[in-house]
Amino acid sequence: MTTNCDNKQINAVKIGAICFTLFIGLTTTFYAVKRAKSSVAFVLAGIYAAGQFIGVACLHLGWASDLALMHFVTDKYPVGPLICVISILVTQMASTQAKEEESAQTRTKESPADDEATMRDSLLMSQSISMREENAKRSDEHTFGMTFVVVMVVHSVFGGLVIGLQTTLHMTVINLIAFGVHKGVAGYALGLDLKKWDIEFKKIASCCIVFACSTPLGVGIGMGVLASANMKVGHIIAASFAAIAAGSFLYIAVTELNEEYRARRVGKLSVLVTAFLGVSVMSVIFPVILFPGNTTHEIMCLS
Repeated sequence: MTTNCDNKQINAVKIGAICFTLFIGLTTTFYAVKRAKSSVAFVLAGIYAAGQFIGVACLHLGWASDLALMHFVTDKYPVGPLICVISILVTQMASTQAKEEESAQTRTKESPADDEATMRDSLLMSQSISMREENAKRSDEHTFGMTFVVVMVVHSVFGGLVIGLQTTLHMTVINLIAFGVHKGVAGYALGLDLKKWDIEFKKIASCCIVFACSTPLGVGIGMGVLASANMKVGHIIAASFAAIAAGSFLYIAVTELNEEYRARRVGKLSVLVTAFLGVSVMSVIFPVILFPGNTTHEIMCLS
């Protein structure tokens, strides 16, 4: 079995991840804003990325975090799976809360229309109400759009942290591949959403740039954390975060697949096959394609 303790190689891959995610984030968002539109290929790409996330969470992040936590914390209790389950529940609660707030804002936006019948005493009043409703509609659309941008940026920083906190070469490469695909799909989706906004292009461009820089920022933060920690602390931090990421990504990916089933933009069999393809690619990319000489995830020696 080969060793996996070359920090220079790992850091080189992480620097490559910074450059690649910045490039893919900029190109996909700006392309979608300028000339792209939603298509079956885009939907299938999103499903494939969700499948890759499930594969990374179950076959790589969860596995590696459990091994590291058993080695550095305790081998008598499943700390890694426990953190993963807690992450799933917390992500589910946060997602539910966000949806409830969005529904409340939508009801607030629609409420003036319910009272419109009682406010027709004069033509002037009607015109005034119409103008206020139009302004409110634009304000709410902008609020919804900015909320989507914030969610995408936070998620991208989170993904960058996962790459930056990796302590083995193969895990760094695997997560770069998975996040590279997901970053492109997410950037395309963000660009399509930004096209709907009734705002000037400078603000749209700013959103694209912030989104593109979010993953590199996360990678840099993760690298800084590992560089400032000793071996044991560094591994515990990396393993704990990997377990958190595994739970979060599992919930997000499964939720996205459920939404595609309900939306019926493509057939159910297509959703299943495409997602399974994403999982399958991540299941063979470690033992067969990238590191055929390795039989397990090693624990890297931090300097």
